[in-house]
Amino acid sequence: TWTDAHLEALGSMSPGSKLEPVLAIFGPGGQSGKHAHSHSHEEFAYVVKGRATLTLGDEQSELVPGDAVTLPAHAPRRWSG
Repeated sequence: TWTDAHLEALGSMSPGSKLEPVLAIFGPGGQSGKHAHSHSHEEFAYVVKGRATLTLGDEQSELVPGDAVTLPAHAPRRWSG
């Protein structure tokens, strides 16, 4: 379960699409769940303000404004703010 987070679709996910545009806003301590999850499509993330921690597989990265990352399909990921 996502906590202290707001998700907003930025476009529709049409059949055959490989990338789903979504705006995610995390409050302090917000997260995308207690455990990593994956999606069947690629994701792209860009940090606008604040900081985010991304755990992608076994790697953890601290992201700051201006950082961008592409997340491969089916790769386990977890976000926290």
